[in-house]
Order: sequence, then structure tokens, then C-alpha cells
Amino acid sequence: MTPPDGYRDFYELKGNEEQRHYNICAKDRNSRIIIIAPHGGGIEPGTSELARTIAGDELSYYCFEGNKPEGNDRLHITSTRFNEPQGLLMVSKAEIAVTVHGCNLRCTGIFLGGLHKTLVKELGAALLRAGFPAEPGHDEISGRNRLNLCNLGRQKKGVQLEISEPLRRQLFQGLTRPERQHTTEAFQHLVCSCREVLLVYEEYLRARDNHRGA
Repeated sequence: MTPPDGYRDFYELKGNEEQRHYNICAKDRNSRIIIIAPHGGGIEPGTSELARTIAGDELSYYCFEGNKPEGNDRLHITSTRFNEPQGLLMVSKAEIAVTVHGCNLRCTGIFLGGLHKTLVKELGAALLRAGFPAEPGHDEISGRNRLNLCNLGRQKKGVQLEISEPLRRQLFQGLTRPERQHTTEAFQHLVCSCREVLLVYEEYLRARDNHRGA
């Protein structure tokens, strides 16, 4: 499903990798929902691009990206042990985290997990309407562990999107770094489907907070 971790946590990674081999791309917009790609860049190719575009100009995002010329799988830190400080801080400030992952399943599909049952259901329905094979995540891609990064926001429940490699290949010209600069119509449909649901929920959370402050 996912590559074996080269390091137990971020601090072990930091102590063994040159800083140029990874980077953090993030924008804090003080939104209630944050979009996270903890295995971005060359680790799970395509997830950074998806996270940033789903966030758009409205939602916060955070991407931990592998920049090695090869062997970026070694920079994979499983979501229940992901402890890079900036990422944890941004997740803790948001109410809900939506994490975007790439899985190695050979089928073409999106697997939804996490403890936020309402958002999981609504995102799954929106993706199905857009023609994407979407189904509940299972086993190690269920996202139901309470220590999973997607469940560490203030509500302690979030969403995990696992996108198979064959489907990610349909979203870009290819999965190399230069090829990922060119997205397809399917990419736009997937992004729009997610944004439609998440921006409505973001507005609901803001209206709720404004009402409480009135």
C-alpha cells in the first residue's frame, strides 16, 4: 500500500538527510479547514499539486516535499508518526485537516478515510458525481487511527484522501516533476469536486463562529 518508512519520525529524518533533499511549502490563511500533503514532491507525486490547488486562495495548506533526484520514498513518514513542527502547529490551529496521499494500489480509485464521517460521506458523493471511483478506505488506508495526522485538528476528526497511482497519472501529463506542471481536465474536475464541498463547510464553520461571537 504505502512504502516502508526510511525514518521513524521527522527528527530522525532531519538528522540523516541534507536539508536540500526536502522542503516545506505552506500558507496559513487562518481557515477552519487545512489541506495537507505530508508526502508531497517526489514522495507521493502529485499530492502537493492537488493540496495546493484544492486549498486555492481560501484555505490553508501545508506540503512536506521530497526533492531528492531519486529514492524519495525514504522520506516517507507514516501519518501516525508525522511530527514535523510547522505541520503539527498548522493542523492544531485548524478545526479540520484534510490530508492528500498517493497509494500504490494498481486500481484506479480514490479511497476516503478519517474520522469526520460527514465530510467523508459528502466528499465521496461529490467525487462519484464527477465520475471518479470513490470508496471507503480500508486497513492501513482507513485513516481512522486517532493519532493519524488527519485527525489532529481541533475537532479531532478529519478526512484522508488516498489516490491510486493509475488515477494520479490521469491527472497530469506524467508523474515526473516537469510532467506534473501540466494538469489534465480530470485534475480540474477532481479539484473542483473537493473544493465545492470544503468551501461550503468552511463557510458554515465561519458563520457558526460569527454567530457565537454576536
